[in-house]
Amino acid sequence: MYGPLASNFGTAGLRKSLEGALSSIEKFNDFDHPGPEGIDLLEQIKDLLDVTISLDDLATKRRRNLVPTRSFSATDLLHLETLGSNVATITQECMDFSDTLQSSLKDIIHGRDITQDTRLSEQVWYDETYQALKLRTETLRVLLSAINLVDHKNDVDEDGNLSNDTQSFASTLQYQIAVLKPKLDGADGQSTTAVCSG
Repeated sequence: MYGPLASNFGTAGLRKSLEGALSSIEKFNDFDHPGPEGIDLLEQIKDLLDVTISLDDLATKRRRNLVPTRSFSATDLLHLETLGSNVATITQECMDFSDTLQSSLKDIIHGRDITQDTRLSEQVWYDETYQALKLRTETLRVLLSAINLVDHKNDVDEDGNLSNDTQSFASTLQYQIAVLKPKLDGADGQSTTAVCSG
């Protein structure tokens, strides 16, 4: 059951791409005094890398059969397959943003001169890219919580009640969805074209 879910995450590639993006942002920030945008972007990439590592670790444990074997209903299997597919889609979108971000930052670093405004706040792609990465990071966190909830939904304590972990996963997921939903409703189809045209 875990094989297809684990192999579809695509997190290893994203992890490598984000590490490259971190390096590019650090070089950009070291080149000149970083404005708040450079620091914010660095923190956003670190946050995305954190959830990516969590998903990658989960996929690795499943590939290596390091997680307890669980019995899932057909509905649970379908939910896990859908969640894995959604993780893979968001992961690919993040990788596209990350790769294009690295390229844009390298262009700025290599093309800097006194007459060119190199502040991130002045780059036409910055705001959309930052917001898109933030939205996708939050979405990946929701998906990770949903996977954890499906994995543990049948865990009970000695009294037959849902385990504390399961209850925690459920309340965390409810909160994350409540926070994310208005942002998704307000998203304007952010895509990598904003960075590419910048």
